[in-house]
Amino acid sequence: MYLIKFANPKIDKFIDFIKSKFNIKLLKTLVAICIIFLFIDFIVSTFAVDAYLTRVIVENNLDVKNKEQVIEKYDYLYNKNETLSNIIYKLWGNEVMIKFYPNLTVRTTDGENLLVKYFYPDILPYFYKFERN
Repeated sequence: MYLIKFANPKIDKFIDFIKSKFNIKLLKTLVAICIIFLFIDFIVSTFAVDAYLTRVIVENNLDVKNKEQVIEKYDYLYNKNETLSNIIYKLWGNEVMIKFYPNLTVRTTDGENLLVKYFYPDILPYFYKFERN
């Protein structure tokens, strides 16, 4: 009820203000550019998480489903392609990935979910988690 009564009219006024200041064609172009940017970000983030989880699994010798395929992927990403490996380590190193994705988990073959951040205890996420008593 609060959103309908108070927030929605303010959002409508803001949208009307934007429409009055800018051309509709320009706004549509900006929205299209934002959608394309978000899609590219989604693809890159998916690749980064996949490459990182592959690295964590192999470097910590975790027993996961399809481990042979994970080892092959690791070999391709980090051993056979030095340029790609350097890019991955530079852009998505352990510290960056733990800070951006502190709750990433790996499921082992026995069904246990392991938080990746526990493999690197010296790296802290950007936030502080308060524990309940």
